[in-house]
Amino acid sequence: MALQKPVFGDQPWKGPTGWGAVNAVDGRYTDRSADGGQCVISDNYRYRATWWVDLGDVVSISHINIYYRTENEPSMIYEALPTLLVYVYMKMLLTVF
Repeated sequence: MALQKPVFGDQPWKGPTGWGAVNAVDGRYTDRSADGGQCVISDNYRYRATWWVDLGDVVSISHINIYYRTENEPSMIYEALPTLLVYVYMKMLLTVF
């Protein structure tokens, strides 16, 4: 549903390119390391980062998959979860005629 849709991230990594918001909707998620080119990485020392995708229409969403950066180590996900908090906001634009 979100594949190749327009995205935005407000705290992009300031270093080398390749970690932008577009990685979240490119359909790739098998290499979950920083060097794999498949992760969105926010800038250092940011307490909050916002990311959104424009689905282009009103859609029904039954679930959302979030794949965390793990450096391809199975134990990494358990270390990251205690400090991660994800909010999901859904915005519907209404046009009044």
